[in-house]
This record gives sequence, C-alpha cells and structure tokens, in this order.
Amino acid sequence: MILVMLVSFVVCGQGIAKLHDSGAWSWYFDPNLQNHQSSGFPNLTLTTVRCLNHIVGKILCGILIATASFGCHKLAFKHDCLYSGLFLMMAFAGWLTWVAVWLRFIQPFTPMIRM
Repeated sequence: MILVMLVSFVVCGQGIAKLHDSGAWSWYFDPNLQNHQSSGFPNLTLTTVRCLNHIVGKILCGILIATASFGCHKLAFKHDCLYSGLFLMMAFAGWLTWVAVWLRFIQPFTPMIRM
C-alpha cells in the first residue's frame, strides 16, 4: 500500500505538470472561474489537486504518506489493532489513488464548458 501511495503521488504530480504544460490549469482549477456549487466529494478532490499544485502541498503530502505509513504500522502490528490500522492505510492509499486516476484518466476527457 505504501508503494501504491508513492506511485499515486508521482502520477498526481505528472498529471498536474501536464495540465500546466497544456495551459488548461486555469480552465479546470482556478477558483475564480468556477461559479457553480459542488458537493463535498468533488470539492475535496479539487482542493486536494490545488494543494498538490504547490510545493508546500507536495511536502505536506510526503509527510502525510510517511506519517500514515508509520502510524498505521504501529496501530496494526504493535497495538494489536490489525484491521483498524490496515483500514486507515487502505483509506489513505485509496484517496491518493482516486486523485491520481481522476487526474490521469477522467479529467483529460471532461469538457471545458463554462455555464
């Protein structure tokens, strides 16, 4: 799962760089251009991508990967909470994987239509 988180982190970085190179970053992720309200899950995804766009966000995500890995290992194998530790690790890995898949496969095919 740690490898999945690291690969997802790298894919997120490549997806963000690709959007910057194509010039589509402001169309998709500029908060001033998005006038519509969205629900919690898409809003959290956009917030995560905007955070990963900055160097502070990348450092914070790297620290979170290390902390989550260490904390879940301690919880799972040192404190006999195997299912809780592995579930938390799977949830964090799943979130990073979702953002990477969304940036890599879903976002390039969404139209740039502004209502």
